[in-house]
Amino acid sequence: MLATKMPVLIIVGDKDEGTPLSHQQILFQAVPKGNKALEVIKGAEHNFRTEEELTTLKQLVNEWLKNFKTIWCNSRLLPRQQIHTIRLFEYFSPSNHLIPNKV
Repeated sequence: MLATKMPVLIIVGDKDEGTPLSHQQILFQAVPKGNKALEVIKGAEHNFRTEEELTTLKQLVNEWLKNFKTIWCNSRLLPRQQIHTIRLFEYFSPSNHLIPNKV
Protein backbone atom coordinates (compact mmCIF):
# COMPACT_ATOMS: atom_id res chain seq x y z
CA MET A 1 0.00 0.00 0.00
CA LEU A 2 1.18 3.51 -0.78
CA ALA A 3 1.58 5.96 2.08
CA THR A 4 0.02 9.21 0.91
CA LYS A 5 -2.57 11.65 2.17
CA MET A 6 -2.41 13.56 -1.10
CA PRO A 7 -5.50 13.44 -3.32
CA VAL A 8 -5.06 11.09 -6.27
CA LEU A 9 -6.87 11.25 -9.62
CA ILE A 10 -6.04 8.58 -12.18
CA ILE A 11 -7.43 8.99 -15.68
CA VAL A 12 -6.77 6.23 -18.20
CA GLY A 13 -8.03 5.20 -21.61
CA ASP A 14 -9.60 1.76 -21.81
CA LYS A 15 -7.55 1.06 -24.97
CA ASP A 16 -4.23 2.08 -23.35
CA GLU A 17 -1.63 -0.60 -24.03
CA GLY A 18 1.30 1.29 -22.44
CA THR A 19 -0.29 1.55 -18.99
CA PRO A 20 -3.33 -0.72 -19.21
CA LEU A 21 -6.45 -0.18 -17.15
CA SER A 22 -5.66 -3.35 -15.17
CA HIS A 23 -2.35 -1.79 -14.03
CA GLN A 24 -4.10 1.47 -13.12
CA GLN A 25 -6.63 -0.49 -11.07
CA ILE A 26 -3.77 -2.10 -9.11
CA LEU A 27 -2.29 1.35 -8.45
CA PHE A 28 -5.71 2.70 -7.46
CA GLN A 29 -6.22 -0.14 -4.96
CA ALA A 30 -2.78 0.57 -3.46
CA VAL A 31 -3.71 4.18 -2.69
CA PRO A 32 -5.12 4.48 0.84
CA LYS A 33 -8.80 5.21 1.28
CA GLY A 34 -9.61 8.86 1.07
CA ASN A 35 -9.79 11.39 -1.68
CA LYS A 36 -9.04 9.26 -4.72
CA ALA A 37 -10.71 8.59 -8.05
CA LEU A 38 -10.14 6.37 -11.06
CA GLU A 39 -11.74 7.57 -14.29
CA VAL A 40 -11.77 5.68 -17.60
CA ILE A 41 -12.14 7.35 -20.97
CA LYS A 42 -13.77 4.86 -23.30
CA GLY A 43 -12.02 4.31 -26.61
CA ALA A 44 -8.94 6.31 -25.59
CA GLU A 45 -5.41 5.01 -25.97
CA HIS A 46 -2.38 6.11 -23.92
CA ASN A 47 -2.35 9.68 -25.24
CA PHE A 48 -5.60 11.60 -25.26
CA ARG A 49 -5.60 13.21 -28.69
CA THR A 50 -9.05 13.57 -30.12
CA GLU A 51 -11.17 16.60 -29.36
CA GLU A 52 -13.73 14.34 -27.66
CA GLU A 53 -11.06 12.72 -25.44
CA LEU A 54 -9.59 16.09 -24.47
CA THR A 55 -13.04 17.49 -23.72
CA THR A 56 -13.82 14.47 -21.55
CA LEU A 57 -10.46 14.82 -19.80
CA LYS A 58 -11.12 18.46 -19.01
CA GLN A 59 -14.63 17.67 -17.74
CA LEU A 60 -13.32 14.90 -15.47
CA VAL A 61 -10.62 17.12 -14.01
CA ASN A 62 -13.02 20.04 -13.51
CA GLU A 63 -15.51 17.76 -11.73
CA TRP A 64 -12.78 16.35 -9.52
CA LEU A 65 -11.50 19.80 -8.63
CA LYS A 66 -14.95 20.63 -7.22
CA ASN A 67 -13.91 18.50 -4.22
CA PHE A 68 -11.42 21.16 -3.21
CA LYS A 69 -11.99 24.66 -1.92
CA THR A 70 -8.56 25.98 -2.90
CA ILE A 71 -5.67 25.02 -5.13
CA TRP A 72 -2.06 25.95 -4.43
CA CYS A 73 -0.73 26.80 -7.86
CA ASN A 74 2.40 28.61 -8.98
CA SER A 75 3.24 29.78 -5.45
CA ARG A 76 -0.17 31.27 -4.75
CA LEU A 77 -3.43 30.03 -3.28
CA LEU A 78 -6.32 30.18 -5.74
CA PRO A 79 -9.96 29.82 -4.68
CA ARG A 80 -11.64 27.24 -6.88
CA GLN A 81 -14.07 29.90 -8.14
CA GLN A 82 -11.19 31.77 -9.79
CA ILE A 83 -10.24 28.81 -11.96
CA HIS A 84 -12.09 29.07 -15.24
CA THR A 85 -9.78 27.25 -17.63
CA ILE A 86 -7.75 24.23 -16.69
CA ARG A 87 -4.15 24.06 -17.80
CA LEU A 88 -3.75 20.45 -16.71
CA PHE A 89 -0.02 20.11 -16.31
CA GLU A 90 0.23 23.41 -14.47
CA TYR A 91 -2.20 22.23 -11.80
CA PHE A 92 -0.81 18.75 -11.42
CA SER A 93 2.88 19.45 -11.05
CA PRO A 94 4.61 18.26 -7.84
CA SER A 95 4.86 21.81 -6.46
CA ASN A 96 1.09 22.38 -6.56
CA HIS A 97 -1.35 21.21 -3.88
CA LEU A 98 -5.08 20.73 -3.53
CA ILE A 99 -6.88 21.56 -0.29
CA PRO A 100 -10.03 19.51 0.31
CA ASN A 101 -13.35 21.22 0.97
CA LYS A 102 -13.46 19.44 4.35
CA VAL A 103 -10.51 21.44 5.72
